[in-house]
Amino acid sequence: MSWPTGRRRPGARCPIRLGSLGSQRIPLLKLPTHVLSLSRLYWTAFLASNMWRQSRYPFLALPRIAADRDRAVRRMIAYAFRHVPYYRRTFLQLGLTPEDFRSGDDITKLPVIDAETIRHGPDQFLADNVDPRSGLVLKTSGSSGVSRAVHIDRAAIFRNAAQGERERSMIATAVGKRHGYREAVIVLDSGLDESSTPRVQRFMRRNAYFPKTVEVERMYIDAAEQPHAYLPRLNRFAPDIIQGYGSSFDHLIDHVTTTRAEFHRPRAAYFHSDAIATPTRAALQALGIPVFSTYEACEALKIGFECDAHQGYHVNIDTYPVRIVDRDGRDVPAGETGTVVVSNLSNRAMVLLNYDLGDRARWLPGPCPCGRTLPRLELVDPSALQSITLPSGRIVNPSQLYGLFLGEPGLHDHQIVHVSPDRFRLVLVVPDPAEREACGSRILKAFQGIVAEDATAEAVFVDRIPLSNGGKKRKYIPLSTA
Repeated sequence: MSWPTGRRRPGARCPIRLGSLGSQRIPLLKLPTHVLSLSRLYWTAFLASNMWRQSRYPFLALPRIAADRDRAVRRMIAYAFRHVPYYRRTFLQLGLTPEDFRSGDDITKLPVIDAETIRHGPDQFLADNVDPRSGLVLKTSGSSGVSRAVHIDRAAIFRNAAQGERERSMIATAVGKRHGYREAVIVLDSGLDESSTPRVQRFMRRNAYFPKTVEVERMYIDAAEQPHAYLPRLNRFAPDIIQGYGSSFDHLIDHVTTTRAEFHRPRAAYFHSDAIATPTRAALQALGIPVFSTYEACEALKIGFECDAHQGYHVNIDTYPVRIVDRDGRDVPAGETGTVVVSNLSNRAMVLLNYDLGDRARWLPGPCPCGRTLPRLELVDPSALQSITLPSGRIVNPSQLYGLFLGEPGLHDHQIVHVSPDRFRLVLVVPDPAEREACGSRILKAFQGIVAEDATAEAVFVDRIPLSNGGKKRKYIPLSTA
């Protein structure tokens, strides 16, 4: 997460609300200007204090980092027991008390939860002492199969921004300056209403002061827009950094290399959310553009980051301890592939411990050449969706497809199967039979609007999405494996 930009969408209203750190609820009031100013001063100081030595933290001795993690686990467990209905009930059912949790390893005593658990009962994970309006609600893209609304408290937003110094320090080295740079951001919604990155930036700007000298100038690009359309604007903006989805970089670099279009070379690029193709990374590096990546989710904002050795993701275990488990929920040995289960020790508005992200990964053995001691994992088939090539040669950005399945209250899950070059099957889970026809019709119409005359699609309703041979629920079944 970078410093907030000084730009604001014309006409946007930015109400300022005084919230809490999660220890007590403070009602929303119409507060005088001087009180609001004090609040913004507080959060400015909070951010600055949390940024202290973050860039050096990943180099600390691992026992020191593990001790920080264990303290955070004890604090969050005690908090969850007092204030979160799900954990209060679960502890009683299992005969556990907060004293049974002394280290990160003890999190295994809790059951694994997943997206469906949250979808069917989100309120049971909300803390009863935090006004959700004082923080921020982020919507997941639904790329894992189920869209969710995640409530994040104000302190967690600023704490995660500070923690971003761990990867920001490397990007700053590549750019040649820490502040005042220009950044182009490829997002799902250029209107800034739904995408997480601009919403977080606006939230921070409303709640803290940022000197002109540290502001970042940004432009936002809709991920659904084709490279040939936005490239002239990108070149005029001349960004120092480009960030976006891995698939968006694939489309951009493919367009630049095949058409030899003019392309302003940024000083650094970093991607997230889905994977970047190996040829794309090689092409960027051949242009002298260092490439970085972060591992993040709305449920856990700063899970890990790629260092300049480019050998997996360093996991921020002090804030987001990760387990990699088998189908029975048991931890797998280093080198073996399993499912990523993360615990968020930062967010007190919506507490998620032992949360199954649905990603597949393996721990990398041995120390990293960069000298950082944070453990590393490697994602296995990290892309939830892949680019889709239609018979005409037109490429569909997977980001265009995320929105098709959002906003459908009756839709619980979905999968896209590329059956043949010009035919798709949309597998939908709609439990209420009365809602299926209307829901399927809306989704088919939207899907057909994207593929146009290049392909046809059919909707099929099932009780649940089948798992792959590897035990993973895949969002997209490509043509080669359908």
